[in-house]
Amino acid sequence: MTRFRLQFLVATICTLLCSITLAQNTPRLLSARPTIVTVAYLATHTREMEGRLVSVRARLEFGWEGDNFMWDEPRAAAPRASDVRPRLWFHVDPTYERPVFGVLPRNLPAVGTFTGFFHFVPDKKSRTNEMFDPGPLQFSAISVSDVKLPGS
Repeated sequence: MTRFRLQFLVATICTLLCSITLAQNTPRLLSARPTIVTVAYLATHTREMEGRLVSVRARLEFGWEGDNFMWDEPRAAAPRASDVRPRLWFHVDPTYERPVFGVLPRNLPAVGTFTGFFHFVPDKKSRTNEMFDPGPLQFSAISVSDVKLPGS
């Protein structure tokens, strides 16, 4: 067997083994218990919480074309431009749209317990699409529970 073929065979086997390992561990990641945190905690522990499964009790406000954000609850008034409280950009992967948006009131503010993965994206170039910058604190939701309308 030539040296190239041997290297190719070894690389293929390694790739296959890594894929199998990841496939076996993915259900464990999703069945893991989330860390219960606040938006303020995530804002001050960005590196520690990066990529972790978390659960946040927060108020969700829907914006225009995907600029949806979460703030710590309780919160009686709608956010203002001068508000300095930390916020998380709220995103839902298409895989989880039904379990998340099926529970939320359509395009209305909601208070709920949101479970998902926290991401810290400090580099502005990697997070902006020339029109909208979601900010460095990002949340990819996989489930929502205990939903109510603000003030109810």
